[in-house]
Amino acid sequence: MALTKEDLQAIQNLLGDLENRIDEKFEAHRDWVGFELDKRIKPLEEKISHLPTKAEYFDSMDALMKEIQEYRMERVTLGSQVKRLEKRVETVEAKVGIKNS
Repeated sequence: MALTKEDLQAIQNLLGDLENRIDEKFEAHRDWVGFELDKRIKPLEEKISHLPTKAEYFDSMDALMKEIQEYRMERVTLGSQVKRLEKRVETVEAKVGIKNS
């Protein structure tokens, strides 16, 4: 059983009526929906407002990475200075005749 042009037209009319009824229902509830969305979004916006912006976050990460890099370089420098001082102390102890403990 094939659909006729009249059947297709009737289906289109039904769909059009359904679409109009949905639009009417939505319009009737638009203010309530907007109020509910605002009510749920405002607390989220307040919480998000305390987070740093993308630029602030990356600026703080850049500063932190710079500090870490400086710390690592300082640690290497101090390590080599300690090795030199240990060698000097051992040399002095050997010349003076002090035994290592």
